[in-house]
Amino acid sequence: MQILRLAIVFISALAIQGTQALSAGTAPGLAAGTTGGGNANPVYPTSLAELKNYLKDSQPRVVILKTTFNFRGSEGTTTETGCRPKCNRDCLTKNNGYKGQDVILQSGGMANTGGCVEGTSVQVTYGLAATKNPLVATSNKTLRGVGTSGVIKGKGLWIQGDNVIIQNVHITQLNPHLIWGGDAGKYAVFQENLSTLQFDSGP
Repeated sequence: MQILRLAIVFISALAIQGTQALSAGTAPGLAAGTTGGGNANPVYPTSLAELKNYLKDSQPRVVILKTTFNFRGSEGTTTETGCRPKCNRDCLTKNNGYKGQDVILQSGGMANTGGCVEGTSVQVTYGLAATKNPLVATSNKTLRGVGTSGVIKGKGLWIQGDNVIIQNVHITQLNPHLIWGGDAGKYAVFQENLSTLQFDSGP
């Protein structure tokens, strides 16, 4: 599930290659005038900690991703009682190789958790990096991948501010086997060629 706040513009674009990844396109419509990190000198994080710090600090930043940042397992896992909705039980009963998603229980338990329709209790195991502490990007940031190398695995992205540009970034593997396994929340932001695959499919 993606929480959409204010205006979000999705642009279909060709993959940006090589040094072209250092230049942003022009944001149209309600995103017009978005400058992100502007003319700040590009920074190239090489560790999970550096990526976190560059995105959340108070400085305008142009953050360039040239590799895969794999947060899976970086903050541990947990096993707890979750929910298996009727739709997943029906899917498993068919025994055709397909599996649905179980559900991480939210505050209020099974009766108050979206997606837990006619649910039964089941143990669920998931990575905490995707559920508890998303990457936070503050105002005046540009996050841009080089070619196909800008990949973030196992952690979502929360835009906590405005004037943010995200380009050519692939976000994946946020506990895709579970509903409420990981989300990306976005305020007003210009997104170009952004791939967000294998999130949970929360209602």
